[in-house]
Amino acid sequence: MKNIEQIQWTKRRLETSAFILFIQYLDYNTAEWKVIKKELAVRGLQLKVIKTSRIKKSLEGTSYSLLSQLFNGPTAIVFADEKVSFDLLNGAVNLLIKEEKIQIISGIYKDQILFPSKINELISLPNQEKLLSKGLSYLQNARGSNVVQTLDNTLTSSINLLNQSPNYLVNLFSQIKVSKEYL
Repeated sequence: MKNIEQIQWTKRRLETSAFILFIQYLDYNTAEWKVIKKELAVRGLQLKVIKTSRIKKSLEGTSYSLLSQLFNGPTAIVFADEKVSFDLLNGAVNLLIKEEKIQIISGIYKDQILFPSKINELISLPNQEKLLSKGLSYLQNARGSNVVQTLDNTLTSSINLLNQSPNYLVNLFSQIKVSKEYL
């Protein structure tokens, strides 16, 4: 009966998790698993060590059944729901990559199957903060454009943009138009 319960539990997790990572491992003891589980839990993820045969059974009849062919050793699954940010997922994957006795086999992110190459590609993407910083830097370095200063003045001003004089608005829109031509 325990096998059936674990298979059902795993199937439910496959259906409800926004992020799933399948890993294989070598020679992990209970103390080592506790450390890994704790570090993942801090990031909002759960790790479950499960027999390979049960994972394969759980994948049967799902759109992920092809992944069964990838498993051939001791296996664990890392789960996260959609509340976990991409930065936290990224940190968790980097943590697991650094572990010498763990190998990432595949993953599922928002119903898309991910193979290790795609996982590596995703974790190499800059986070939102870096993207915003690069975007602002690009705007600041754009030749002849005063967009950043104009937007900054508009956004930080206590006077609502709609209360500005029509000439100011025409000037602002002209500057934005000119700056787009440089981009």
